[in-house]
Parts: sequence; structure tokens; C-alpha cells
Amino acid sequence: MRGPGRPLPVHLSGVPTTITVDSDPQPVTLNVQQRRRRQIAVSADDIGIAPAGYSFAPPSVAPREAVITGTREAVSAVARLVAQADPDQQSGAVDEDFPIIALDATGIPVTNVTVSPPTAHVRLDLTRALARKTLLVSANIIGTLPASYRFGSIEVAPAAVEAEGKPETLAAVNTLTTQPIDISGATADLVRRVEPIIPPGITLSPRSPITVTIHIIAPPAVAPPALVSPPVDAPEKAAP
Repeated sequence: MRGPGRPLPVHLSGVPTTITVDSDPQPVTLNVQQRRRRQIAVSADDIGIAPAGYSFAPPSVAPREAVITGTREAVSAVARLVAQADPDQQSGAVDEDFPIIALDATGIPVTNVTVSPPTAHVRLDLTRALARKTLLVSANIIGTLPASYRFGSIEVAPAAVEAEGKPETLAAVNTLTTQPIDISGATADLVRRVEPIIPPGITLSPRSPITVTIHIIAPPAVAPPALVSPPVDAPEKAAP
């Protein structure tokens, strides 16, 4: 516990008797503070920039926690512990030890604490960076309409979706089709919510069902035949 300074006398020992030694100041004031310990999680920071076309996978840090020791004020000032690499020295995957640095809430190092252990092992793998591409959506219509009925228009919403995947995977895909929509026997407009068929290695953002509206045109109405009345014979005139 911290308290007011207490003056203590200074005693010198081990000095030959032929030498006259004096101390200044005399006495000295000693402040005693209780040391605190605290356990904090360790994260990886400032690993550097991944090579072009790649990104870093989430880091693996061991140990995951470290213990800091110091005065109450110093220990309370520590907001986080980071295994801090030199960004200028990192150009690829990381698999090595880095010093654990205690930082305050503003990111400034807290130097008057000790960290145990003083280093952490960081492993950081490289993965191919994902690309994004807009893909058109096509409705997959199957079945046959009744005789004399025909398609009007087909509306797809959304008409395009945002896809993410490896560049070489997206390069081979321009359109997504929906799950099959059977229109057999339909005589009126249809509205269906269906899932898109997503090729392996591709994700959609966001992923949601596709609404497909199919307009169907009925055959024109056939007017019934007109009724024809039989001819009416004119009455015969009487002979004069």
C-alpha cells in the first residue's frame, strides 16, 4: 500500500578505513508501494502487409495470456498485451516469437511493468485473397404449359447477386441458375421463391432466396357462333 515517504538513515559498508566517505542526502526518503499482478489476453499486432493476391489467416498466439506485475497504477494502466512484430521484416507467412508489449488504452507502451512470459509465439498463414464478382441470375423453368397458353415475361429478383471466391473460380462463372421451377399445367401467373444453385468455392453476400414471377398468357376467348334464324316466307297475296 502506498503511503507517505519515510526518511531512513544511510549506512555505508565495505569501504576501507583509509577512505573517508559521506552520503548526500542524509537521510534519504523511501516510498514503498505494493506490487500487483494481473492476467491479460495476448493478441498479435502489426504483423505487416500480405503479398499481392494473398491475405493473412487469423493469427494463432501462444500463450494466449500473460501476467503483468507492477505498481497498482501501472498495472491498472495496461489495456492490452500484444505480440508486436516489426512490419518491415514481414513479407510472408509468420511463424516465430515476438516480444509481448503492454499498451495503455491509447496504444502507448506501459514500460514500468514486467510481463511474464516476455515473448509469445505467433503463427500466421497466408491464404489466397478472395475476389468479388457480380453474377446474373437465370430462372430454371421446366415443364410444359397447356395447349394454347404461352409465356408472357419472366421477372427475377434480384436479377444479379454479389459473389465471392478465389479469382480462378469466379473467372469460370458468369451466371447462376435457380432450382427448377415446374410450370406444368399452369393457367395463371406464378410466383415462386427458390434457392440459387451455388457452385463449389463460391459464396453469396448476402445469400437469400430468389423470387421468380412468371407471367402466363391465356389463349384468346373464342366467340360462340352467331345464331341464324330460318327465313320467314312472305304471306301470299289473295287473287283479285
